[in-house]
Amino acid sequence: MAKAGAAINDMAQSGKGLYVSSCQACHKPDRSGGIGPQLLDFETRFDFAKFRQLMHAGKGEMPAFPHLDEGKVRSLFNYLRNDSGTMESARNVQPVDKKPNTVNLTLVIYIEIQKGINTIDSLYSLL
Repeated sequence: MAKAGAAINDMAQSGKGLYVSSCQACHKPDRSGGIGPQLLDFETRFDFAKFRQLMHAGKGEMPAFPHLDEGKVRSLFNYLRNDSGTMESARNVQPVDKKPNTVNLTLVIYIEIQKGINTIDSLYSLL
């Protein structure tokens, strides 16, 4: 039984890393939403099949993440399902530097271009 618990914990840690690197730029570290919608009630909104489809195809302003294999998608799903909306997870979120990293800035620019913002001044105002 301990091995099963350890495996779930490892998957959640991997999912947390994926969330930090791929999701929190739009959904915020505490999952309260920003560019993307809030994910505090994730476990009531998604089953795995729906989540996998969203991750691989994207929807609306959310880009697709087709490079994530089944294991990574499942790890992220388990992390969000098992840890979302808890006060403990909100307390354990590390502060994010106000200046976005290159990957996050690239994602924000991509999303804004998809929405039709096409001037340098408009993109600069996002910084």
